[in-house]
Amino acid sequence: MKIVIILFFALFIISGCDTNQKPPQNGLVRKPTGMKEFPIDDHYEYSGGNLVRFTRFFANGKIYTTTLSTDSGIHRTEWFYESGKPCGVSIENTKPVSQTVWDENGNTLYEFKSETGHKRKGIWYYLNGETMEIAEFMNDQRHGKWFQWDSLGFQTRKEWYANGVLIKKIK
Repeated sequence: MKIVIILFFALFIISGCDTNQKPPQNGLVRKPTGMKEFPIDDHYEYSGGNLVRFTRFFANGKIYTTTLSTDSGIHRTEWFYESGKPCGVSIENTKPVSQTVWDENGNTLYEFKSETGHKRKGIWYYLNGETMEIAEFMNDQRHGKWFQWDSLGFQTRKEWYANGVLIKKIK
């Protein structure tokens, strides 16, 4: 949640929005971004006085990013390439619950999933879809397995960590 609040605050500052200005109860507010790489409007949509959707656009008018917020504190953010093809999606509560990023051809580049507590698992892929790396984290430190494979499918790393410290390595 802190990340999302900081993101929205930063977007208000960048866009030149007066943070002391009271948002509308309902409706759409369009503001110029004030950034030359995004020369058209940012859109802020409100419902019941709460920001429910933020959308930023590329210069060609296609969506760069859009974030939907729910009353339960869940935020879903989607990113797009300038061509309009999806780039990634993130679902967050207080920390990302899941995040997936694709290349412009739709190949998955990596995925992060939150598990119990502060444990997260990341999987990176080669463009052919084969797994490149699997890593587990707890409290933003390596915790659990860390496996890697080369582009031919041979395993090059097999390690286990506890709180950022290597505890077992198999060659």
